[in-house]
Amino acid sequence: PDQIGWLYLSTSVENFHDGLAEIVYESCDAALRQKNDQSDEYVNQIIAFVEAHYLDYAMSLDLLADHFSVSATQISRLFRNATGESFKDFMIRKRILYARHLLQSENIPVAELCTRVGYTNVSHFIKVFKAQTGLTPAAWRKNVCENKK
Repeated sequence: PDQIGWLYLSTSVENFHDGLAEIVYESCDAALRQKNDQSDEYVNQIIAFVEAHYLDYAMSLDLLADHFSVSATQISRLFRNATGESFKDFMIRKRILYARHLLQSENIPVAELCTRVGYTNVSHFIKVFKAQTGLTPAAWRKNVCENKK
């Protein structure tokens, strides 16, 4: 209201133009901040959902897209922009980190470990684990146990 009142008091077209430009700029800036806040909250909801469900074998971009009513491509882009890594890399990192924790803290067979960290195929899990750590799960467990002594 004060800015609009200031426009009425303008003594020249140039002052009026400058005042109007300032109002438009501030209005656009406020709208953009609000949109960014809403976008940040949306991305935070997506990340929180993934954090809560990353051990579910069914977790996928398609599942997220269905859950949040957007395309898998949009989810992928939002996820990468927010986390700095792809959805796939995030899932692998989180699952292998948890698998390492379980290997260190529980004496469970690799097949059970596989299902507990969201994989359905043991050989695929071993391949992914080895790609991430340089060791198979069994070798990693043995290595950790030897280093504890």
